[in-house]
Amino acid sequence: MDWRGLRGVSVGFLAACGLLPASRPEVFVPLQNSAREQFNYAKQYEEQNRLALVDRGNPTRVRDRTAAVIAAFAKVVEHFPDDRDFTPLARLEIADLRAGLEISRLEPSRRDLRAAISEFQNLRREYPEYEYIQAKAAYDEALCWRKLKDYERAQDLFRHVMDTYGSRDDPVLKQISEYARALYQQTYIR
Repeated sequence: MDWRGLRGVSVGFLAACGLLPASRPEVFVPLQNSAREQFNYAKQYEEQNRLALVDRGNPTRVRDRTAAVIAAFAKVVEHFPDDRDFTPLARLEIADLRAGLEISRLEPSRRDLRAAISEFQNLRREYPEYEYIQAKAAYDEALCWRKLKDYERAQDLFRHVMDTYGSRDDPVLKQISEYARALYQQTYIR
């Protein structure tokens, strides 16, 4: 079948059916008026693609959808680099996705994990006033070290999160601390 002769049939549909060579989907992310709106758009896009991000039977689909969600969050960073509220959150989401944390089911490479660790450290250094970023970036960095089997570094960071944020009144910080406590107890140094 010559696909070029078909009229009115979506190229994306043909590619999904295997009738066209697979290629990375182009992602159109509309520019919003503020960093908040852009971030909310990216979060909605992520939610719409949640099932595709966890599709264990189709790693190509997971990779492509993950790249598309990353592109949505990258628009926040690209167009609102000076925003101190939503740009760090977008950077955190991007690093989480690249490291295979949260919803992505791809097995990240050592290089991807190390790049994510570097980004988590940068976020902690650049946003010292933002407790959520401090707690989540330290916790996520610990998860990366755990994936790299550097259990001592992972435990140190889990302990730091527990000690620093466990007594805070903020329920989100307490929850991150509880997650850190659970993983601290499951991470064994040899």
